[in-house]
Amino acid sequence: MTQPIGRRECLAALGGSALLLASGAKAAPLERPRAVLKKYFRLINQRRFYAAFHVWELETDGRNDLGQTLGQFTAGFAKTRKVVAEIGLEGDSDSGAGSEYLELSVTLYSTLKSGKVQMFEGSYTMRRSLNPDGHQDWLIYAAKLTLADRD
Repeated sequence: MTQPIGRRECLAALGGSALLLASGAKAAPLERPRAVLKKYFRLINQRRFYAAFHVWELETDGRNDLGQTLGQFTAGFAKTRKVVAEIGLEGDSDSGAGSEYLELSVTLYSTLKSGKVQMFEGSYTMRRSLNPDGHQDWLIYAAKLTLADRD
């Protein structure tokens, strides 16, 4: 049995973001969406929440797709010890309005500091700009996750 949770609640449970390049730094080669998502969860487990938050494509107000600020994102992991992600195969990509989108299926196991393990199922949508002047690295664009009842 699964129990849907809102987009904002799933961020509190899982978080997200993109690494910012230092001024004057050369752009890193494009990363495949799967590698970006693996990096995201590695950053969370290292408790590097600023870097993890910036793996998300942020809105102009500094919030991610789930409506969280950096502070809310970080607070969402206060009770989390680690997250293990099983990332499925990359689906078909879709292009439109100067962007490329790719959806990745995921199963997440979030171990709380209490030892309890929660399982989430769903997907992350990755996006990159096809415009030469835009952000061409893949970023997390959206997340759709459901808390799964493991009984």
